[in-house]
Amino acid sequence: MLREKLFKDFLKSKKNLEMRNQLIDLHLPLVKKLVSKFKYYPCVLQKQDLYQEGFLGLIKALNNYQDLGYDFIAYAEPTIKSEIRELIRKSHSPSVPQKTHKTNNPSFQEENTHMALSNP
Repeated sequence: MLREKLFKDFLKSKKNLEMRNQLIDLHLPLVKKLVSKFKYYPCVLQKQDLYQEGFLGLIKALNNYQDLGYDFIAYAEPTIKSEIRELIRKSHSPSVPQKTHKTNNPSFQEENTHMALSNP
């Protein structure tokens, strides 16, 4: 009841930050639930990073939501999940094949040259 009235008022004036903050507070459990489903993520990330990205996804969903007859949660869930997945995707470091790494690594080339010169 409160949530529906707050949404109607917020949709009339999306620039009202106080209403937006109240809606964010109402939907914090949704973000926590979605973040808890992500069990495997890179070691460079902490759970707090996922929460932060989830909150940003919630804000993005609030800013872009239009009342077209479907519930906000149905709109917000995929938005929040995609923001978290994007963070996880970006945090993976690319793997360099060992052969490429050895040929591009100047210290490895110096070692080979030094070993070739010392063993005639």
